[in-house]
Amino acid sequence: MITLFYRDGRPITTIHTETERSFVLNSEGKCTFKFALTDPKARAIIFNTGNLITISHPTLPLWGGVIDGDQDWEEDGTLSLTAWSGEHLLSFRRSPTNQVLKAASAGRALWKIVTLANKPEDLLIRWGTIWDGGTEREDTLDGKDLYTHAKSIAKNAGVDWSIDPEIDYASHLYFTLNVWPQRGEARELTLHEHKNVERRGKVLRVRYGQVVNDLLGLGDGSTDDRPEYQAPIDEASRGQIGLRQGTEDFDGNSGVGTLQANTQASIKVRAQPERIIQLTALDVGDTFAELRLGNILPFRAQTFGFLNDGQIGMDTFVRLIGLRVEDKTNTVELTCKEYIA
Repeated sequence: MITLFYRDGRPITTIHTETERSFVLNSEGKCTFKFALTDPKARAIIFNTGNLITISHPTLPLWGGVIDGDQDWEEDGTLSLTAWSGEHLLSFRRSPTNQVLKAASAGRALWKIVTLANKPEDLLIRWGTIWDGGTEREDTLDGKDLYTHAKSIAKNAGVDWSIDPEIDYASHLYFTLNVWPQRGEARELTLHEHKNVERRGKVLRVRYGQVVNDLLGLGDGSTDDRPEYQAPIDEASRGQIGLRQGTEDFDGNSGVGTLQANTQASIKVRAQPERIIQLTALDVGDTFAELRLGNILPFRAQTFGFLNDGQIGMDTFVRLIGLRVEDKTNTVELTCKEYIA
């Protein structure tokens, strides 16, 4: 069921139509749907750009965001619309220029971004579950949209974040900023090829292009006084594939402490190749109830990958980094990353 809301969170009406919608870890998700122009609810006030929207499902997470983007009036007598998840709201606001944002943690820095976004006109984003750990953070605000700055802060700090929909006691919609050191939980349900998941497209890609095990981090500043930090070499990666050196620019980092933390977080991710797995989840048993961004699940496959003994197959753990729900087929396309603790 789709519920439409005014920008102040008051509900307008509900409609029923099929959607395709995505949840993406640390990024905005997208929703597309069509609505018949012969329906009495096909009115401008309901589908106005900027209206808020939620989509509910019995077992999948509540999807919520804002209608934004092109509207296509199709020859089949339908109106095609696009909505984006709550994170997209930050793209409606620009940051100040030539200002350094400092905070005691990444969570506090992201909350400062949200506070800036709410100030000129309330976007209804409230404090949710915000992890306050980690080191002091800073980011140089330069007039870019606040969504771009939020993504940069979270990526550099190595934290997960989201802006999620909530419904209050009066059935009004609002959003919450949530920040975690790592989103999701370890779950026991196994994703098993030919049982509750099937192959999809390029089912497995192993990405070696960005692997670095000897990383030099470069902060902001002129050539003479630009701060640098050399992270310790990842010896496990070096022993497996040899020494691979690299540098990474951390825009907005003028302090040594922030630069050090960001460089260490980056090499932890980049020292090993990424194994990205694409699957289609079937509505079997409790499968849909376990599909939450960041969750870590056992995974078994018989037709692709290599096992430790060199045979074809996979017996590992995966972390869910993307979900794409298709109402028409009642399936969920999964983008997973092999998880090694």
